[in-house]
Amino acid sequence: FLFGPTPFWPGPSDVEKWNLIERFILSRENGITLSDLVPFIDNPPPIMEDQGSTLPSHTVSGCLHILAHFNGVPISSSRFAFPEIVAERENGTNFDNHQNSAESGNSEMRWESILYENQSGFSSSNGRTLGTAPKPPEYLHEKYHVLTKLSRKEFGQCICLNLFNIIGILLLQNAISKEGSMLEIKNTTAFAFVSGIFSLLSFYAKFFFCLPLARLIFVITVNFGIKQRNEKRHGIAKVMAG
Repeated sequence: FLFGPTPFWPGPSDVEKWNLIERFILSRENGITLSDLVPFIDNPPPIMEDQGSTLPSHTVSGCLHILAHFNGVPISSSRFAFPEIVAERENGTNFDNHQNSAESGNSEMRWESILYENQSGFSSSNGRTLGTAPKPPEYLHEKYHVLTKLSRKEFGQCICLNLFNIIGILLLQNAISKEGSMLEIKNTTAFAFVSGIFSLLSFYAKFFFCLPLARLIFVITVNFGIKQRNEKRHGIAKVMAG
């Protein structure tokens, strides 16, 4: 609740990204163009109006990085083939495990998904029927950051526990003073010691809420950038699909 999930970055990891792109490449039997790879780069450009749009230089650089990683070979003036990964597939390499890890996790930007783990919202089958081939990805979808990975019940228990803690501390602080209080402490040294203890407990109770709140603001800000990139990739993929 205080420090959030570990690891902090939700993914997909670099290995998962490459496996997603590899599955996409293998789904194109006639080779691919640079434009086909745009929905899979880290920093996508604004949504293209059509497939013939000129790609920005940083976009071309990102696509060339993918080509270099998979040792793409030109088969025409604009299309590339990938004989190495095709040979791996023919040798029986299985990508199902990579798919499950890359496509699991928080893929929606909803309050309940950000605050705590929605245990009923994820299916390990990823929408596939047993025995069917995995559907090739249309674009790179980054997962969203979450505040905690607690269950809804555990998250509520943490909130309630600290609320009771704050209320109890405030009641005790108001009940203790030097004169005329319910729990009167006449000794100056003892009063200073008890006041110091309650100040420390009060600071901890506030910190218990302030730290997650600061993390929540950061998570929402970062998720907004992720949402924009995902929407750009999705829009570009739709344009590429025609």
